[in-house]
Amino acid sequence: MPLAWIHNLPRDEAEKFASELGVSVQGTLDELQKRLKEKWRALKVCLPPQITDKFAASTDVAGPSAIKIQAGDVRAQSCYAQSKLRGNVVSELVTSISILTDTEPERVFRFLVRAKQVYDLKLVTDGEFLALLVARTAGKLMNIISGHLRLSSDWALVCSDILSQFLPPRVRESFLFKYVLDRFQGHREDLAQFITSVVNAAGILEYHVSESALVRRIVQNIHPSVRPWLTFESEPRSVEELYALTSHIAEARAVDQRRESLECCVPGGKVSRDERDRCPISMVMTESPRPRSREIRCYKCTRVGHIAKNCLSSNVPVVRRQGNGGRRSEVKDPLELRAPESERSAQRILPVKDGGHIPWVMLTIKNYCMPAILDSGSSFSFVRQDVFQQIQSLGLPCVIKEANHKINTASGHSRVIKEAVSLQLKIHSFSWKYDFLVFDNSPMPCILGLDFL
Repeated sequence: MPLAWIHNLPRDEAEKFASELGVSVQGTLDELQKRLKEKWRALKVCLPPQITDKFAASTDVAGPSAIKIQAGDVRAQSCYAQSKLRGNVVSELVTSISILTDTEPERVFRFLVRAKQVYDLKLVTDGEFLALLVARTAGKLMNIISGHLRLSSDWALVCSDILSQFLPPRVRESFLFKYVLDRFQGHREDLAQFITSVVNAAGILEYHVSESALVRRIVQNIHPSVRPWLTFESEPRSVEELYALTSHIAEARAVDQRRESLECCVPGGKVSRDERDRCPISMVMTESPRPRSREIRCYKCTRVGHIAKNCLSSNVPVVRRQGNGGRRSEVKDPLELRAPESERSAQRILPVKDGGHIPWVMLTIKNYCMPAILDSGSSFSFVRQDVFQQIQSLGLPCVIKEANHKINTASGHSRVIKEAVSLQLKIHSFSWKYDFLVFDNSPMPCILGLDFL
């Protein structure tokens, strides 16, 4: 039997062999031998046939007395199999690197960055890696790598030699600003890929600063849309901690998306118990079920969205005849003509709720809900003083700014506003930063004025 030598292994030797092949050692000896045989059949295709036949022949000749010798040969054979598998993986990764045929500085830099990503896996020795990499080059660069293969076979020396010849100090300085210092994360760029690209570029360009200084620079260049997720996280001081922070941000985003998907399932006009617990009582506004606004038509002014007793028009539209052709022309109500176009467009695109005749919309700041009315007669947008203090006490992101605006209230009094705040608002799937003036006397928590419309 070709696999009889596995069946003859004692328990301790079988467990050692299983740990080298990455096989579980749980269960009885028969189960362990069965798993070893299955693993060996999978590895056998990667080994030369003369080596695998040696074990079957030695088992028939020497019998159980040669088990220890066979175990040593098995370990050597498993190491050979693992090294061959690692070599195949590195060979495929090096093949994916684009062939470098010219010595243009930026192409040489990108070639080194891609090669460093494969080298950092540490699957093969420096000499084996350079032997595979030399096939992806041409001309002078190939001569440099070939020369190091004959002498030292050190990847660090190869990089240093290539940089000194193809990336002079002035070019290297410009690349340092472009790929490290002024390398900002894109709006839709993955955070882990951004960190990897900066770290690899800093290693190739020999950016001689401490690891904590490099991490601080990377955090400064993270996109503003990601920074709110860093509010309650500890400051990373190493690249490893920075990658761990990336995992925490990805998990927090997944939880937030899950929460939003569950909130979208709540029927309109109803507030769930979880939402009541999350939002302040004064901020939760419920509506009684009523027909959809587009199904209601006023018989007085023929407009859609309200009934006659709530109609603001004083006269019914007049229908006149012109000439003898029998054509009719409708005279529109003066209120409709005087309505600002910005207000009408805002009512079309925003998820506006019509509580009687005052349109309002629900704003969200992370987990905080805040209703706001739309007022085209106001030149600025306002947030009430106590609401702003509550946002601060909850630790929500906000930026306080100085302001100096003179306003006239609805009662005719003149006021001077000295304080403003920038909040990260969200309406459905739209999110952006917006500035509000802080006002201490308002019937509504928030007013969206003409600057918002």
